[in-house]
Amino acid sequence: WEIDASPNFHARSITADNGWKISLDRGLDIFQWFEFSAFKAEAAVQEARMVKGCEVSYIRTES
Repeated sequence: WEIDASPNFHARSITADNGWKISLDRGLDIFQWFEFSAFKAEAAVQEARMVKGCEVSYIRTES
């Protein structure tokens, strides 16, 4: 893998070496913001966090 660190790069995707490209709509930022507190389940249990709407597209780049 490699990271494109150019300042104009915005699109997020994963390109596999088997001919598939996975395009992430929101990248990896899919969780909604929550107020961190030791007494909130969201802080300790990832399954308790609300998520934002997100689309994942699988694109075949080679035949």
